[in-house]
Amino acid sequence: MALALGILVGCYDIPKPECGFACGPASECPSDYTCNTSVNRCQLVGTSPTCAAAVDAGTDTLPDSGDDLTPPTVVAMVPAANVVGVPITIAITATFSEPVSGVSDLTMTLDRAGLAVPGAVTYDPSTLTATLQPFASLVPGTVYTVLVRDSISDLAGNPLGVTMAWQFTTAPDATPPSVTSRSPGVAATGVSVGATVIVDFSEAVNGVSAATLTLTEGVTPVAGTVSYSTTPSRATLTPVAQLAANTTYTVNLTAGITDLAANPLSPVTWMFTTGADTIAPQVVVTSPVDLATAVPTTATITVQFDEPVQNVTITSFTVNGGAITGTIALSAGDTVATFTPDAALPAGATISVALTTAITDAAANALAAPVAFSFMTAP
Repeated sequence: MALALGILVGCYDIPKPECGFACGPASECPSDYTCNTSVNRCQLVGTSPTCAAAVDAGTDTLPDSGDDLTPPTVVAMVPAANVVGVPITIAITATFSEPVSGVSDLTMTLDRAGLAVPGAVTYDPSTLTATLQPFASLVPGTVYTVLVRDSISDLAGNPLGVTMAWQFTTAPDATPPSVTSRSPGVAATGVSVGATVIVDFSEAVNGVSAATLTLTEGVTPVAGTVSYSTTPSRATLTPVAQLAANTTYTVNLTAGITDLAANPLSPVTWMFTTGADTIAPQVVVTSPVDLATAVPTTATITVQFDEPVQNVTITSFTVNGGAITGTIALSAGDTVATFTPDAALPAGATISVALTTAITDAAANALAAPVAFSFMTAP
């Protein structure tokens, strides 16, 4: 700009250049100047590296031929506009036509469907390049928008003429999921008979079910419940009953399990062997339930265990301390004990049931503690 009152003393001695000038090749400058590499400008030796020309208020604002009035531009960007198939780990860059200031995570941004993508923004003055590195991999097969805002300016204070915006699309996901860990491990031995099967995947998956994650003893399916959680991506198979001791089991995962892009899992199979049974049997359900009311006087009393049991007798399974007599029978593979009273239960009475630690599983593990429950019959 033409200066009616001139430059204030302190930065350069008139008629030296007001704000310095671009360094030459290999940061060359005249002998009485030094290259400020942070802004790629030659500055007079002895001046402040942050010095800028200042003018008195009321100066003439008419431009002269030496003023820099040209705004910077973005001359190259990576990825280029409208490119498809961009890697999901890419760093986004914008290269400017001249040195600039004001590059930050507020002036260079990336978004997906209007949501900001977190990342770190840096600027390299030697290459005039701003880089946005996302903190995490981008989502495959997704459109992203880059914004380089017009608050970025050159060293003469000229802002970008307009906010730059362009889009690109990441490559589709063609990588199938994989199993990253499993429990019990491959060929594991001495596995607890109370074990559950846990499988972790490399990414989020669909299709985990009792049909795609199975456990067998030979060719015999093992009944169990299958669940899936997303953090981490994990499938769990919990057997309904304890596994048999010293027995080999096979886990199977099928291609019915896929990632979110429908890439199927390669089928996975492995085996493990249980050890000795050292786990006490447990009562899992009773009928009537504890504290039930209005139970018919003709009811039988049943107790279901989590594994086959033995030694269930009229002394280890008593009703009202033995005052109510009856017969006991085991069923469902010796996992259910049923007490049938010899006569109708007394009406409007509290009936107490007690199970003692004389009841054991097939490996002679006793109930961990006596079990008791009660109910009231109908009047």
